[in-house]
Amino acid sequence: WKEAVDFQNTSSMLTVIPPYNTFSNEAKSLVERARSTVDAFRRQSPSWSVACYHPMSIEIDAEVLTWARFPWVISITVLVVFLAIGIRYRAALVPIKLLLTIAVPILFVLG
Repeated sequence: WKEAVDFQNTSSMLTVIPPYNTFSNEAKSLVERARSTVDAFRRQSPSWSVACYHPMSIEIDAEVLTWARFPWVISITVLVVFLAIGIRYRAALVPIKLLLTIAVPILFVLG
């Protein structure tokens, strides 16, 4: 009881232990459902303070953030590499030639 309720008896902590690995793909849906339930409770009871935390939720947020930034990272990397090659060889068409002779065949082979 002392671990689940604070000293003034104004807050409590619930522990949920699902029957599967909490870092599996099944846990993603659990985190989404828990967050939507917490949000619904906040709307119904604005005077209460509610929080939902698990390390898996941090990993899900990091995954979403990584996939959101991924196109920018790839684009900037390609731009920097093409600029560096173009400046090094003092030719604007060398990066395009490298793209067509090296990168495109690799993409076709590997998918």
